[in-house]
Amino acid sequence: MRSKSYFFLLLVVAMGLIAGFVYTQFPYKYGLDVKGGIRFVYQMDTTKLTPEQRADLPRVRSLVQSILVNRATGSFGVAEPVITPKGDDQFVIELPGFTDMKEAREIIGTSARIEFYHATNVRSRGNTTAPYEERDARSETGEPGVEFVKANDPAGKPIRPGDPEYLTVIRGWKMILSGDDLRDATPQPAGSGYQPLMTFNPKGAQKMEEWSRRNQNTGALIATVLDNKVLSMAALNDNTVLSDNAVITGEFSTAYVRKLTDLLKQGALPVDLIPLSEGVVDPTIGTQALDQMVKAGIISFAVIVLFLLAYYALPGFVALIGLGLYVLFTLTVLKLIGATFSLAAIAGFILSVGMAVDANILVFERFKEEMKAGRSLVAGLELGFKRALSAIIDSNACTILTSLVLVAIGTGPVKGFATTLIIGVLISFFTAVTVTRSLLIFLVSSGIASNPKLYAVERNWFGEKFEKTANEKPLRILRKSKLWFAISLLTIVVGLPFVFSGGLKGNVEFRGGYETELAMTGSNKTQAQIEADLD
Repeated sequence: MRSKSYFFLLLVVAMGLIAGFVYTQFPYKYGLDVKGGIRFVYQMDTTKLTPEQRADLPRVRSLVQSILVNRATGSFGVAEPVITPKGDDQFVIELPGFTDMKEAREIIGTSARIEFYHATNVRSRGNTTAPYEERDARSETGEPGVEFVKANDPAGKPIRPGDPEYLTVIRGWKMILSGDDLRDATPQPAGSGYQPLMTFNPKGAQKMEEWSRRNQNTGALIATVLDNKVLSMAALNDNTVLSDNAVITGEFSTAYVRKLTDLLKQGALPVDLIPLSEGVVDPTIGTQALDQMVKAGIISFAVIVLFLLAYYALPGFVALIGLGLYVLFTLTVLKLIGATFSLAAIAGFILSVGMAVDANILVFERFKEEMKAGRSLVAGLELGFKRALSAIIDSNACTILTSLVLVAIGTGPVKGFATTLIIGVLISFFTAVTVTRSLLIFLVSSGIASNPKLYAVERNWFGEKFEKTANEKPLRILRKSKLWFAISLLTIVVGLPFVFSGGLKGNVEFRGGYETELAMTGSNKTQAQIEADLD
């Protein structure tokens, strides 16, 4: 027993040190309501939809919203993006903690429709009389691009993306396949960097094979186009038949390749998005309010500390060590997975702290009962943890099941709250059952805390009257079940009129409404003065 307790103690210490080190290596990611972020408003360009898509516009809007959520969580790593439909064809997109407006615009606003063309009007080995020539137009950041010049233009004026003639050049090509024919996109090592590898579905592979066989040994140019911008152009190698995959050739930065393949994996938007507005969002709470929340949490924790020490003595002190490790483990895990600390997530974390304390109290109360029945310290601790385990598992399982439903169907802050709560509950179960138990068993078996008085077994401040007379005068709950059912029914009947008279008043997220934006320029007023003016 003693050697086993020493082993668990060393394991707990090692885990605490590792978690402490990892905790210091990752910063917090705060939510839009705490630290602000970026906000976009986009409108779907419904003019290019087919009649079938227009007739099923709600499905198209739902698909667009799902893809936007995937982009925000995948490309940016934002744990709690807020993607809110507005009206019939608009979306409000909020990215908490994100500051790079240009990158966000490029990823959110793109349709991510990739297309492969046969560039028939660009000169190649087998097409020397074509009217245009290609030029590499890679950006300073390493992003690929192609521009054109007219073959008979002595000045060599470049035709760049965004120029009307640039689209004219692309519209003169023959499409080989489109993004609907794409099955997967992955980064492929190439020299010192990576290249995007496109894998096609069977239909796309058949199209590519047929084209490459028709144009074999002609040096025909394949152009890769994303959102009306040519990424690369490459000649079909002699005696080569392409089919189920193709590589976008060139030298690309690793970051660009990963961003591109992530976008393609998340799917192409079925409709173009028109930007209506964009801007940086100031936090609705701010640093001052966050400091107040932290202060309130510290005060609450101090109250819990006083109660555990006063009522449970040594077990309460051990529970505090376990609770401190729980906080460290949970925050470390949340940082590792890139969780966003919004109001809802912080609420979930605080709730899980309460459940961690609750698990310890269940164990300590069972331990007291075993000690009053004449058990030794070691036997009382073992039986206390063993007999409280089922109640702890039941309560945690119910919480996790409910939270899993919120994760599955919730979005934004709701999913953040549920995710934080699940992680917190799982870690609290480990610290309450394993860490606290190992420390108490170690203290008893090592002889450091073998005095029963240290465990405040006789300290009963709540319900001791009922406990002492429980065997002689038990509470006859089931015998008077009709009375308790009647009281419950009466409570419901009295409360129902208030529900229907006032109702459950949903906010703008449930009922919709109007949105007003106010901007101030050149004002030196304080926050208090501004609030007074608004009132």
